[in-house]
Amino acid sequence: MTLNDTTRISILNQVEKIVAEDITWSSGAATYAKDIAELVESTYSLFGIDKNDKSGIEVLGRYFKYRFLPIFVNLITATNKHLNTTDLNRIAKSSSRY
Repeated sequence: MTLNDTTRISILNQVEKIVAEDITWSSGAATYAKDIAELVESTYSLFGIDKNDKSGIEVLGRYFKYRFLPIFVNLITATNKHLNTTDLNRIAKSSSRY
């Protein structure tokens, strides 16, 4: 499955919304509170991965664990420090101005 840039951005926006539902805050720091396997289970089809494609599902899990989640969590934590809010909608609106 070949995805154009608009579709890729749309998928990542959907994943951000899913992840945002499971963010917890402690002392101004964000943490993803859910099991990554559950995130993979709920999103693999967005990426065009078949449920029987064990390799594709493993790659997606590694992507979430080692790239997407650390970057997303660090971004919203840093943005929170500047905006003094844990409201992800406000954080997203602020970052969309740029």
